[in-house]
Amino acid sequence: MTNFALLAASLLNLVNNQSGTLVSHFENVLGTSLSLKIKADNQLMADHAEEQIIDYVKQLQNNLGSFLPGQGLYEFNNSSSKQIVNNDLKEVMVLFDNWSELTNGTIASQTNSLKNLWLSAEEKQILPSETDLKNVVASISSNAWEFDGEYVSKLAAGDIRLHSLAKGYVLEKAAEFALSINGVTGISLNIGGDILVKGDMSEFVKIANPSNSEENSTSLGVVELKNQAIASSGNYKDGFDINGVHYSHIFDPKTGYPADQIIGSTIIHENAITAGAIATAANVMSPQETEELAKSIGEVEYLLAEKDGNIITSTNWNAKTENVSSSISFVNLKEKSWNPNLVLQINLELADLGGYARRPYVAIWVEDEDHKPVRRLAVWYRKPRWLPDLREFSNSLRDVNMDVYSITSATRSAGQYNLIWDGKNDQGEFVPQGNYTVFIESAREHGPYELMKQVVKCDDKFKSVAYQPNGEISSASLVLKNK
Repeated sequence: MTNFALLAASLLNLVNNQSGTLVSHFENVLGTSLSLKIKADNQLMADHAEEQIIDYVKQLQNNLGSFLPGQGLYEFNNSSSKQIVNNDLKEVMVLFDNWSELTNGTIASQTNSLKNLWLSAEEKQILPSETDLKNVVASISSNAWEFDGEYVSKLAAGDIRLHSLAKGYVLEKAAEFALSINGVTGISLNIGGDILVKGDMSEFVKIANPSNSEENSTSLGVVELKNQAIASSGNYKDGFDINGVHYSHIFDPKTGYPADQIIGSTIIHENAITAGAIATAANVMSPQETEELAKSIGEVEYLLAEKDGNIITSTNWNAKTENVSSSISFVNLKEKSWNPNLVLQINLELADLGGYARRPYVAIWVEDEDHKPVRRLAVWYRKPRWLPDLREFSNSLRDVNMDVYSITSATRSAGQYNLIWDGKNDQGEFVPQGNYTVFIESAREHGPYELMKQVVKCDDKFKSVAYQPNGEISSASLVLKNK
């Protein structure tokens, strides 16, 4: 539920980042990315806390993981006899039982069998048969496990997956651990778009639009979190494409079909597990069922996006509309202005350097044919003192301010990012059509430096151009397309 903390600001604001606050980004954590913001009494304490928090998250991932031998759920899935599981895994299993009852079976641990069925259908480009769907639904309708004192027996025939609650559990445990560290006063954790803020800290979060979910696109609103969690789920980051139709990766375990009425849900609650559970369930349940569930739990705020574009919110939803700059263009009348129906999508994939690899500092911006910066799109950083290593971006930034937000969205794959340029400059005005260069600059503390640039002709014609990959960016492309 990703996408990561997309942090963009003027160089002046970044350099003046408060002493004792540390921002970190890691890839390939729980199958996605992890962003940390740590507020401590001083910078040394923040640095020390980061190491301890990452070690603790690794421990939690090992206890709950299902993909590698030795991980808790992997061992449980591959055992035919009853066994003693670790405390974290047992707690999440109990949570699954509770949430399955609260959602009338919508929260389920055996939907991996449905995923495999639909993956096979996607490969064949043929929808699953009713018979196959009924057989899989019948096989996953019974209990997945059984508790017997300190032992747990696996009853499910297929593999169990706990990720719909595991992320929230990791967020809660990691935040509790972080605040127990000497000198830490506030913590913000973002795992693939699920965010928890605790202690003496607040966080402004943009809510990704399921219909236009690039990292920097206009959102459905902005909320401020204080000792709260936010979770989003939807079909726009993952799923199956069969005969030109996109199907969600979130299933109704009672029918075997992907959810199709709600394309995105965002939940705010003081507890990250509760937020994550309702966000997943809300994609399957009717809006009325979601409202009843939210009322039964209390203090739940929600936003539901229906496939027809309708937005449903709870009565206590108080997100603010994102400020959108004016699109009035003051270009030379002899120049043809940007087509407002088109956008330039920037796609990039960071090189896979293994689990918990730090994300490099990355800056992305656009220059015109006269080499003048017209739009600064993003900068991802950890410590402001290393920002000058992004040499070209630092030189181009000057006094332009950029927003500082986190993003809540459905979970995306590790290392994969999409941004959008709407054809406007930093003042919110449409630019003329013509040739523009999109820069992608990356650097590491005491590490390699890379600069990629690609010219694209922005006119009325659809097109796609690719960058030459390098050691930090394994692939990147520009796509001029309809909004």
